[in-house]
Amino acid sequence: MKLHYAIAAMLVVAACATPYRPPGERAPDQWYGAAGLCIDPTQAISAPLEAIGLNQVALRIPLIPARTGRLETTITYRGPFGGDKIIPAGTLLMTQQYSMMSRQTYNYMPVGRAVNLNASNDPVEWCTIQESEPGATCIFWEGPDRARYIPVAAMGVLMQPVMSAGMPGPMPQIREEQTPLAQALAREFVVASMDGTSVMLSVRLRYGETTLPENRMAVPVALGGQAHIAIGNRAVRLSRGLEDEDSVRVEILDGEITPAPALEGVK
Repeated sequence: MKLHYAIAAMLVVAACATPYRPPGERAPDQWYGAAGLCIDPTQAISAPLEAIGLNQVALRIPLIPARTGRLETTITYRGPFGGDKIIPAGTLLMTQQYSMMSRQTYNYMPVGRAVNLNASNDPVEWCTIQESEPGATCIFWEGPDRARYIPVAAMGVLMQPVMSAGMPGPMPQIREEQTPLAQALAREFVVASMDGTSVMLSVRLRYGETTLPENRMAVPVALGGQAHIAIGNRAVRLSRGLEDEDSVRVEILDGEITPAPALEGVK
């Protein structure tokens, strides 16, 4: 699972965060291999048994990371606005895969083809969701003695850097192992609104009591006042409650379907 993001995003960097520099030398083997999140095939997608109101969780989907590990020593690095950022020893980690893309602009509009700056060397990133900190952080390998710590937001089933710059810090010591992350991650769909034309779903990633806001997606309402989305190869039907027009019924349909583009990227 791979996600490209553009150098142009550096325009949003504040304070003294500096750009990530794609590595010129090969990282240790631990920084290559499987990465990303996918639906846990051993766990069932869950939905409420009764109609729910707006702003309530309509669907909960257990997720499983491709690889997990644990930070062996505490990491301390300087934050972009001063003060120290601390990731404690024992913090749970999972792998993600990002590539930095460079593209020329003209009058603030991208022109030409994007160039993958990680084409010849693309280590995975080790990412953490800390319950004591909002959001998440991904650790990018830059060299044997330095990593870059970049904040991320959850986007769909992926976690996406909010900028292509971050703070330099020490190279972490990571012990790869099965961790509780494999049982604690889930994707949740919250019904924000529903009318005669569409259902607006707010999507978020949950880890324990911590939630990372993802994005909003509008699902068209078909004839009969129902909307359908695909979760992997399963279908989910959304419709208005029978007794209360401000409530929504959620049904997970039997059988399998071909994945629809509404949740493209979910495997």
